[in-house]
Amino acid sequence: MKLKIIGCNLKDIELFASQNGMKTYLAKQVCYWIYNHGIESFSQMINVSKENRNIFDKYFDIEKKSPLKTAISADGTKKYLFKTENGNYIESAYIPDGKRHTLCVSSQAGCKMNCKFCYTGKQGFQENLSVFDIINQLDAIPERDLITNIVFMGMGEPFNNYDNVLKALEILTAEWGYKIGKRKITVSTAGVVPGIDKFLKESDSNLAVSLHSPFEDQRSQIMPIN
Repeated sequence: MKLKIIGCNLKDIELFASQNGMKTYLAKQVCYWIYNHGIESFSQMINVSKENRNIFDKYFDIEKKSPLKTAISADGTKKYLFKTENGNYIESAYIPDGKRHTLCVSSQAGCKMNCKFCYTGKQGFQENLSVFDIINQLDAIPERDLITNIVFMGMGEPFNNYDNVLKALEILTAEWGYKIGKRKITVSTAGVVPGIDKFLKESDSNLAVSLHSPFEDQRSQIMPIN
């Protein structure tokens, strides 16, 4: 079974290249083709030798997973329904606003937080999304090349899937990745304090904390994590 190359970072590709007798600098070229150019076949990597392209094609799958359904509102906002690798369902939303094109992505299928106002919490927790399933929400939509901002405010609590979210952020912001500005990405949490502490040390992207109430007793009633 082939590995998904969408979701691999530069270190992953460097390791694969060195294990297969290739120069490690090739990894940056491959990542650039995958993320900057959005190629659909390894044959499109014109500055990579045919021999090396064939090796990547032997071990990696470059396919994206298209949305199952799209709902469009009057203002141009689009809601996309995806099926994950494990067979669960997630949603993301594309929000146009003048020159600003925002994508709201999910980090989990379902959620453990059980916030009283949230329908996702009522579904219970199903899975942490893989890096592929996070990145695919951007890579597989028609607006892929229009996106200027990303918010992790979809389904799930990002800091309960911390490692995969952070790796996705690396791919989204890296020069060899999608090159989206770090300050153009916001990660929202219900208040997972260990995740907040790590994130502030390890990421330059924006952090949002969902309060929903400034009053301690009221917040505890609607958000158990309080």
